[in-house]
Amino acid sequence: MKKLLATALIGAAMGQAMAVRFEDAIGDINAPMTTYGNANVDLVSLAITDNGTDLTVTFTTNGAAINSPDWIKCVMAIRRGVGPLNTALTTGWPRNFNLVGGSDTWLGGWVDGAFGGFEWRVYNGTNWGGGTPFAATWLPTPGMFSTTNLNTVSYTIPLATVGLAAGDTFHFDASPTGGDDDDGAWDPIGTIEQQITAPDQNIQLAGNLMYRVGSSSTNQAVTGTFALNDASALFATSRNFQVQVMQGTSVIASEAVSTNVPLGAFSVDVPSNFIGPATVVINGASFLKKSVAVTLTGSALAVGLSNLSNGDVDYSGEVDAADIDQVIADFGDTTNKISDVDQSGEVDAADIDIVIANFGGVDN
Repeated sequence: MKKLLATALIGAAMGQAMAVRFEDAIGDINAPMTTYGNANVDLVSLAITDNGTDLTVTFTTNGAAINSPDWIKCVMAIRRGVGPLNTALTTGWPRNFNLVGGSDTWLGGWVDGAFGGFEWRVYNGTNWGGGTPFAATWLPTPGMFSTTNLNTVSYTIPLATVGLAAGDTFHFDASPTGGDDDDGAWDPIGTIEQQITAPDQNIQLAGNLMYRVGSSSTNQAVTGTFALNDASALFATSRNFQVQVMQGTSVIASEAVSTNVPLGAFSVDVPSNFIGPATVVINGASFLKKSVAVTLTGSALAVGLSNLSNGDVDYSGEVDAADIDQVIADFGDTTNKISDVDQSGEVDAADIDIVIANFGGVDN
C-alpha cells in the first residue's frame, strides 16, 4: 500500500516516470523519541525520480498528516563529489548528523504551515552560504517547489540547480528532524532499529544510498525469501527487516519487510539500467546480516531462499560474549524485542541457549 501511494504521487508530479524507492521500517523510531511528533517523524519511504529536467524527492511518513505537528522538517544530506566536503557533524542547517566521508550539498524542507517550502544549500569550503549560524533562511531556492498530501511531502528542483545531468550520481541519507538547531537525524532512511535515543544526539550516517540521474524509467524486480533460524513459529510482535540491493558499496534500492513468522518475502524494484554484479543484503532484528551475490540483467531476478543466523543482539556483526552478557542482563524482560532472539515474547533461558549455540557466527 505504501509503495502504491508514493508511486502515484510521484507519477502525478512528474508524468509516468517510475520512482526509485528506498524503504524504512514502520515503528523503528526509538520509544523515547515517540513524544517528538510520534508517527509523523517515523519515515516510511523516500522516493526519487527525474524527468531529464527536474529532480523530485518524496518523503512518506507513518502519520495521517505530515504537517501535524507543523514543526517537522524533512531533510537530506547529499554528497555529489564535485566540490569541497563538510565532514563535521553538522549540515546545511545546524543539525547533529552527517554522512560518513562528508557531504557537499543539503536539501532542507519545512512543512510548517506558516512557511511551507524548502531550500538547496551548497558547501563552499567554509560554510553553506547562509553565514553563521547556518540556519534556514526560509527563502525557497528559485525554480523549486514543494507539495504536501496527507502523509507525504515532495520537493522538486531543476537538475541544473542541483548541478547534475543524465548519468551523474549522488550519495545521500534523508530523515525527518525537529525544529531546533541541535536536533539530529530522528529516523534516517538508511537505518533500522538502531536509532537515536534523544532528539539532539549526534549520528554519523553511512551515506551509501545512491541515485543515478536518468535511472527512474523502468525497474527490474529482485525477489526472494529469507528464513529466520532459531525463532518461534509465531512472533509475539512483528520484526523489522531491510533488504538492500547494492552495487559495490552503494545501495541502489531497498525494501522494508515486517514479519511475525520466521519467514519473510521481498520484492525490490531496482532501476533496470543497473546491470552486472550486485549484492542483496538482508538485515534486521537479532539476526546476522546476510549477503547474497547476484547478477543484474535488467530483467526480473529471483534470488531464492536465504537462511539467516540468530544471536547478534548488539549489531556488532558477530555473535560473541557481549551478546551473551546482554541477553543475560535482559533476562525476564517482556518488552526487549532484540534480546528476545527467538521472538517468543520474553527474554528467557531459550534465548541464552540460542546465542551460545551460534557463538562465533559473523555477518556473511
